Amino acid sequence: MPNQELMCLGYDADPPHAWSREECRGRRPARCPEHHEIYNKAKIAAWARKNRVVKQASGEAYGYNLNYNPRPRTITEILAPTEAVLEEYRAHLPLTVRQIFYRLVGSIDYPKTEDAYTRLGGRLAEARRGCWGTITFDAIRDDGLSQEGSGWGYDDPDHFFEANKLDAAQYFVSHQRGQAQFIELWCEAAGMVPQLAQATHEFSIPVYSGGGQNSVTVKHAAAERVRDRDVPTVILHVGDYDPDGEVIYRSLAGDVKGFCERDGGSVDCRRVALTHEQVDAYSLPESPPKDSKALVRWKEEGKGKTSQLEALLPGDLATIVRTAVKDLIDADVLAEQLKQEQEDRETISKRIGDA
Repeated sequence: MPNQELMCLGYDADPPHAWSREECRGRRPARCPEHHEIYNKAKIAAWARKNRVVKQASGEAYGYNLNYNPRPRTITEILAPTEAVLEEYRAHLPLTVRQIFYRLVGSIDYPKTEDAYTRLGGRLAEARRGCWGTITFDAIRDDGLSQEGSGWGYDDPDHFFEANKLDAAQYFVSHQRGQAQFIELWCEAAGMVPQLAQATHEFSIPVYSGGGQNSVTVKHAAAERVRDRDVPTVILHVGDYDPDGEVIYRSLAGDVKGFCERDGGSVDCRRVALTHEQVDAYSLPESPPKDSKALVRWKEEGKGKTSQLEALLPGDLATIVRTAVKDLIDADVLAEQLKQEQEDRETISKRIGDA
């Protein structure tokens, strides 16, 4: 990564934005030393003074802040490096603040403390409210979203026409149809739901999160879905390798299985990530230090260093999850569903043309 003092991200644009190398040619300022011109901190600061001269009067932040005026130090130490991270992992957007935190820890020696993480979250929230460059709400997610995807699909072309008469390209079936089990993917951090949904989209796998400590209502709803299916359910879970992450997974698996024992349904819960072996294999950094009795017991039991899921590179996480899914999916059945889906689309196109 280029020196922070030499990083420039399209500050003559309004609003400012990051350009690719090709888009940057012939413009100024340039993005990095490989491009034709480089601006330094002083020029960045001059742009900020010229274009963001009014600060928000109130300490309360509501909605957008079109008068957002970051300090030059905030730009060089947080915002510019964050935009570089978003550019590097464009294919895996949105990222969570925690994922960005770990990328900055590794790339610019950003302090690995909870205070520094909290400060980063605050600065990125301000930047998103201020529509600053590529730091947008679409690129960065906070915890809060609990589900994306449903595993639902149309039963047949008649069902599609009953629901709506749209272009045939909108037609799809559940790619889990015909499989020996139905897969759900759960993650500890709600902000990672869209990213995981993207990684498993081709398999029609719904992704859920209870946002940390899952509520009993959330777990009971999961058991009801298990009960209502004609095939067993497999719940794949990804979360932090630490005492809290262990408790969250154990609670989810125990409650869903417990509810199903009375109400019916077959469920198997599997921890996909993080594991002790993965922490070592990917050389993941240890979590920011916390004082807790649970962590002391964790160390005494020889479970090794703790690590957070967001420390894992997005591409590595996607590979781990997709491998776990492929181990369960019957490839021949999936191919048949994809073939049937295409044939149904052609049928719909003909019927729309004849209508």
